[in-house]
Amino acid sequence: MSLTIKLKNIGILKQAEFSLGDLTLICGENNTGKTYAACALYGFLKSWHQFIRVPINDAQIQQAVTERVKIELEQATDDMLTEACKKYTEQLDKIFAVREGSFQNSEFHLVTEDISSGALPKPFICSTERTGVATFRKELNFARGRLLKEMEQADPQIDLRELLSKAYQRYPSPIEANVDFIGQLQDIAKSKSFIAKEHPEILDDFTDIVGGTYAITQNDLLYYIPKGMRLRLTMDQSSSAVRSLLDLNFYLHCAAEKGDLLMVDEPELSLHPENQRRIARLFARLANLGVKVFVTTHSDYIIKELNTLIMLNHDKPYLKRVAEENGYQDSELISANQVKVYMTKEKLMPLEKGQKRRRRGYTLVPADIDPEFGIEAGSFDKTIDAMNKIQRDIVWGAEQD
Repeated sequence: MSLTIKLKNIGILKQAEFSLGDLTLICGENNTGKTYAACALYGFLKSWHQFIRVPINDAQIQQAVTERVKIELEQATDDMLTEACKKYTEQLDKIFAVREGSFQNSEFHLVTEDISSGALPKPFICSTERTGVATFRKELNFARGRLLKEMEQADPQIDLRELLSKAYQRYPSPIEANVDFIGQLQDIAKSKSFIAKEHPEILDDFTDIVGGTYAITQNDLLYYIPKGMRLRLTMDQSSSAVRSLLDLNFYLHCAAEKGDLLMVDEPELSLHPENQRRIARLFARLANLGVKVFVTTHSDYIIKELNTLIMLNHDKPYLKRVAEENGYQDSELISANQVKVYMTKEKLMPLEKGQKRRRRGYTLVPADIDPEFGIEAGSFDKTIDAMNKIQRDIVWGAEQD
């Protein structure tokens, strides 16, 4: 299913457009709009159902009293989606948890071939604040308990959903989702994902990345157990890498479904370069299994590892030999047409109504992806080239003098 998102005046992004592939990456420097794009997309996919209204006229209502009525949902889809995007844009202040009016000049548009039958993917997000959420899980659960107690004692005429909503309005939508997910781990851990049922080898590989396993007790206590050790560590005793992978662990074990959109904001958080490479390979495997993956990153290791997976994905004897010698599996290889990469970039924006001069702003520029040579990510290469030049000058500078 084709899915294209168009943004205007969303945070630092002045105008941008991107499409989802099986594996989608938004790359760029800090403070250039990557997280704004992720949060805006997540918020819509999480809430679009509440903005959809099926058009039914008075004649159809009268007819429905005595006979079955056929509603052409597919014909109405475009108008319904347009209206849903408009209503969603009006809620962006709440999605980003900022003061009212911050997004009054913003636009969010989503274009797809078909949203009938609930065809948009179900999102799951790991926000950049996930390590903090994992660390303060007990405190957040305590706050949730106090809120529920207040709800029990509240005036019967008070809208409890509104009360619950107000308690979370200080958190952007992705962080709110992380808080909710972490708070329900005891129940979530009772379920098994399709990966746990059909592809347990993926979970074994993920355990190697984490360096151990997570365990949650009947008393809702969460521990990390290092591999090969008789030791249980709480989250605040564990490394930041362990905390950053907590959400992803329970998603893979308990919640993942085919057709999902897994969104990870900066998967490289606290990870050693080797584990950044392994996370890239994990994302490719998930994409090949039917879980779409959306990533924001400024990790050169992740980009270059994906390059390797694309470059190895050809039926040539020497490539098969290279893959085997370096431990790559066929399930990790991915084709160029499955991957979409966008770079944040500051450019001159098109003239808008009432403007006399073009203004500069951040946008998203699609990166070239070659089936043989992989992803062209100029900003990373430029930084690495500059570092290499400085080191050459240090090593050989004395001879030049």
